[in-house]
This record gives sequence, structure tokens and C-alpha cells, in this order.
Amino acid sequence: MWRLLREDFPEQRFRRQVPIRHYIADFASHRAKLVVEVDGGQHSDEVDAERTRVIEAEGYRVLRFWNNEVLGNRTGVATTISAALRPASPPPNPPPSRGRALERDFIQSLRSISFHSAARGLFDDAAVLEIGGRHLVLTHDMVVEGVHYLPTDPPADIAWKLVAVNLSDLAAKGARPVGLLTGYCLSGDAEWDRAFIGGLAEAATAFDAPLLGGDTVAVPSGSARVLGLTAIGESNAAPARSGARPGDLLFVTGTIGDAGAGLAVARGEREGPALLAERYRRPQPRLAAGQRLAPIVHAMMDVSDGLLIDAFRMGQASKARLLIDLAQVPLSAAYLSMNGADRSARIYAAQAGDDYELLFAAPPSARDSIEAIAADLGLPITMIGKVCEGSGLVLQDDGEDMPLPDRLGYEHGA
Repeated sequence: MWRLLREDFPEQRFRRQVPIRHYIADFASHRAKLVVEVDGGQHSDEVDAERTRVIEAEGYRVLRFWNNEVLGNRTGVATTISAALRPASPPPNPPPSRGRALERDFIQSLRSISFHSAARGLFDDAAVLEIGGRHLVLTHDMVVEGVHYLPTDPPADIAWKLVAVNLSDLAAKGARPVGLLTGYCLSGDAEWDRAFIGGLAEAATAFDAPLLGGDTVAVPSGSARVLGLTAIGESNAAPARSGARPGDLLFVTGTIGDAGAGLAVARGEREGPALLAERYRRPQPRLAAGQRLAPIVHAMMDVSDGLLIDAFRMGQASKARLLIDLAQVPLSAAYLSMNGADRSARIYAAQAGDDYELLFAAPPSARDSIEAIAADLGLPITMIGKVCEGSGLVLQDDGEDMPLPDRLGYEHGA
């Protein structure tokens, strides 16, 4: 196999050590994020599946051939690998916006200096760093007054949300929280500070995520508060968002759109159940679900900016097309009582951000296990679509194709 590849693909002459015992890829391309393995049948299906999971967790795709395929069909094998090495056609993008371009360009610039494999190319929810055989998951999120929370929101709720949005990233990697580091602005309002600390303690206790340290800075009185937090976790299986494969089924935990409706309630723009405002102010990171799902899914991420835009991002990272059936998107009774169930209400729910549910792709064979996890946790997990060959996002309503809305979700700076 190595000789075949040296002759047909001379520009790819290197091997890549994959962090799993007794395994070296026969062929790997950093550029195409591809690993090729020749299997002589000496390993069990379970071992092959574990190797694949570890490789895909680093953002690589896997092609596996049997020895007899390589020996008997050299041309076909070479054609398959060659097609996989070709850059994929760029997927259709959501409508351009100034904010999206600014964020995208800035992150792209950061990628030019982010070489460590733990960064996963800055395409994932969090970094996954292997140290001494342990996989640490690290993430950092900020919340900004007037952007991520209302100036009138209670300080304790803001602290809770700051912790929850970071832990949601850990949940998407199947991680158990280890600790928190916080960055805080002191603006001279001691009462606000005390209430914030109370909420921070409440969240840290609720999610067993102890505060380890951080930093404070003084800002002029009246300045908009910018609050940051780093969450550290540990995971035995940290699925990347880039692992979705054609044939996978697409699932989401909980219900969608509650926080978006709750924001309208909190602003006083609409009347609605108090539960919705609670969902906006105090999201619940799906840590237990993430830990149970991580070993059996192919890709997972949290829904922070809206179901549609985050599904688009998963498809883009996975070089696959995601299909979502709007009729299958789960809505809560509280949401339905406020907004109804017509198409416009469902589109609004799928565009809304701040849900912090888990979106994941898994093989059909995992469906029974997923249903068992949902039953054990008392948490709805709903199949909302599938992963297909191609690129971009396809939206249906009860099986009927429909155009994508102009806005897929929240875009920073837009």
C-alpha cells in the first residue's frame, strides 16, 4: 500500500502517528485531513471502530481498504483516494453580512498561527488537548452587556449564563467539568458584584465545576460589562463537529426556540410563559447527555447561534449536506402556547439562538441506544433529519423542500 501511494501520490510522502496504541496510518494527508488504512482483518470490528473514532476526533476522515482490495483493484483504490484528496467544492454560504465577514476573516487569520492539533483547526466548539493519556477539553466564551444579556437582567442570572454557555461547549465534547477561570470587570457597583458572585457560586455548585482562578480589571463606571470564562473538562471521547457522514441521522436534544421566545418576553415585547424567560436567562448545559452520547455519535456540537446556522456549520466542517425537516424540530408546550405551530413559528424557532441543546449526527445503528439514553435521562432527543452526500443545508417541511430563510441564525457583529 505504501509503495502504491508513493508512486501515485508523491506529494503525500509522510506518515502520521495517530494517538492510539499500536496504530500508525498507512497513509495520511494533513492538507486533505484524510487517513487511509489497509486492514488485513487482524483486528475486531470494535477495535476498527475505536481507531476510527480517535482519528475522526482529530478532524480527519478515514478510508479503510481490505488487503485484497489493494492487491486486486489498484486502479479503483487509487481513484477513490484521489477523489478524497481533491478539495471539496465550497458549500453555498448563508447570505453575506458585514458581521459574519468580520468574524470569519478574524478567525481565518488566527488559523494561520494555530498549528497545534488540539486546536482542531479552530473549527470546533473547544480545544482537545492530550496530556499524559488524558484528554482535556478547553473552551472560552464571553458575554457582553447589550449583546448576550440585557442590562436589566439580574446579575446572578448573568453569572449563571456565563458558566452555562461554556459548559455547553464541554457537553458537546462529552466532557466532565474540571474547573473554571473567570475574567471580570469591576465597575464600582459593589452590590452588582455581590449578586454576580452569588450566581457564579450557584452555577459552579449546580454543575460541579469549581472556580480555580481568573483575573479582574477595573473599567470606567457605566461601561458595558464584558465578562469572560474559561471552562476546563475531561473527556474519554470528544467527537468533533466535522465527523458527520452521509447516511447518518441527525438528532437534537430538548426543545428548540424557547430562549429566543424568552428573550422577547424578557424585553417586554411579548407576553408569554415565565418558563421561556427562564430558558433564556438560565440555560441548562446538557452535560449528562453529552457524556452518554459522545462514544456513539460521529459528530456533535451545541446549538448556540440557532439550529439552522449551527447545522450549516456542522455540514461545512464535515464536507457533507445536512437535511432538516422543519416539521420534526421539537417545540415546547410553552413555545407553542406563545407562538403557535405554523411554518413561520417553526422557522423562527430554528433561527433563534441561546438554546444550548446538543445537535449530533449518529449512525442508524445507534438509534436504540440514543432512545435508551433519552429515557434514562428523562430528556427528549428527536431525530430531525439526516446527513447526505454534497454540501450546504437543505430545509424541508414535512418532507417538502422549501427555500432557506435569508437569515439562518445569530451572526456576531451583524
